Amino acid sequence: YPIDRYYTMEEFQELRNYGREIGFKWVESAPLVRSSYHAAEQVRALSIVHRKLYGETVNP
Repeated sequence: YPIDRYYTMEEFQELRNYGREIGFKWVESAPLVRSSYHAAEQVRALSIVHRKLYGETVNP
C-alpha cells in the first residue's frame, strides 16, 4: 500500500498519552518503533516499580 501520510511527533506523543490514559503501564510511540522496542528495559523498569509497590518480584 502507498503511504497516505506521515504521523507528526506531536501525534506520536498523543498516541503515547492515550495509551497511558487507557491503562497501559508503558507505551513506546515514535517513528520506526516495533512491539519489542526496548522490551528488556521496560520489563526491568516495571519490575522495580512493582517490587516497590507490592514487595515481590515479577517473572516475565
